[in-house]
Amino acid sequence: MNFLFFLFCMLLSKIRNIDYAKIKLVYELENYYIPIKISQKSDYDYFILSNLLPINLFPSSKCSMCKDLYINEKDNKTYSFIKSNVSTLYYSHNFFGDLYFSNITLGSKTKSIEFISFEYTTNMKSYNDKGIFSLSFLNYDFNTPKKIFALSLGLDNGELDLGNYNSDKIKNISNLKTFNINKTYYNSISEYSNVWYMSFESLLINSNKIINNKKFKLTLDASSNYFHIPKDFFFNNADLIFLKESKCQIQQEGYFICICDRNYKEKYGNFKFINENNDTFEVKVTDYIAFDSSSTHCQVQIQINYESDLFIAGKYVMNNYYTIFDIDNNQLKIYPDSFGNSSLIQRNIIIFFISICVGGVLFISGYIMYKRNLTRNENLEINEDFIRDNIHEVENNNGGIIDDPQQNNINGNNGGNENDNDNMNLYKNLTENGSNNKNILIKKKAMI
Repeated sequence: MNFLFFLFCMLLSKIRNIDYAKIKLVYELENYYIPIKISQKSDYDYFILSNLLPINLFPSSKCSMCKDLYINEKDNKTYSFIKSNVSTLYYSHNFFGDLYFSNITLGSKTKSIEFISFEYTTNMKSYNDKGIFSLSFLNYDFNTPKKIFALSLGLDNGELDLGNYNSDKIKNISNLKTFNINKTYYNSISEYSNVWYMSFESLLINSNKIINNKKFKLTLDASSNYFHIPKDFFFNNADLIFLKESKCQIQQEGYFICICDRNYKEKYGNFKFINENNDTFEVKVTDYIAFDSSSTHCQVQIQINYESDLFIAGKYVMNNYYTIFDIDNNQLKIYPDSFGNSSLIQRNIIIFFISICVGGVLFISGYIMYKRNLTRNENLEINEDFIRDNIHEVENNNGGIIDDPQQNNINGNNGGNENDNDNMNLYKNLTENGSNNKNILIKKKAMI
């Protein structure tokens, strides 16, 4: 009976999770990659994962700067041409190309999608990646009973939950925060500029409360490293973000290099967004500053957003949370994730202790080998001295000469003399390997 009940529970579990897929993410070159199959390809390719883009971007076979990583849309009949000369703006990079239509397989699910097969992009000397695949509130349609996907972005165990979320990650339901999602459209040269965002009434930078005439708009994106700040807000509040003694310089890539010390956490701003329900979303100093204690400088990964009034928190912020994208209810649910930055800290601690242990073992092994060699050399020196002493003493006992006893026999000695027999044995001992030193000692005692 218990066995039947167990089988029933297993069957129920499979029915309940039949549309729930767990997809492993790969973290390489500071990007999270997701395996997808385009059209009828038999193998999965890995593409950068974004959860902000409203459209997918794949390099075209016409792209001269894309090397060999491209979609050869002209050779595949399952790609359907839709429109030419379309574009999308993505972090100051404008992608231009033709619009196509095809099928995407992700896990066990397949959907039809549009993508820009781009021929070139501005502000980039070369493009080395295969493309960017996007999941967002705007283009999710995998025909699952629940339109939900969730992201856990730990460096060693990144995971996409498709069709539901992993309830095992939620240890304390009271720590799960829910934010409503808004959608907007920005008029620009880009045809695909839809975005989603969370709306907040006020913002605290450390203890300084900032109130705007407009609400603060914040979105998340796993394909960016940086914390993007709208340009008007940045220049109006730069003195709260960067202290004067920081002495920062903006780099061509967009981030800042600043003078820092060990107290940098106290000198830069923690951003706390607060909504109408008094729920908060926080971007901490450690989320956007990379500091090396051996240096006097740090990298402040803040970029100025010139394209829109959006705050955009990148992957280093998302690492701290398990993010649940509920498309049906237009809600983003976040939960503190133990697999985030803490996993990187724990890994560094483990590597540190392993390094110490390995170093200790190598030092001890080297010391033991050194002592063994030293002892062996001392024994060799003692044996050499012992042999020289024996040879010297035998020479004295034989008039200073050790003759070959066989030669003595040839010269007429019949070997009947006891001393000749002793000399014969002693000669053999002295002319053999040093391992016969023990025999020398025995003969010496006999002669005495």
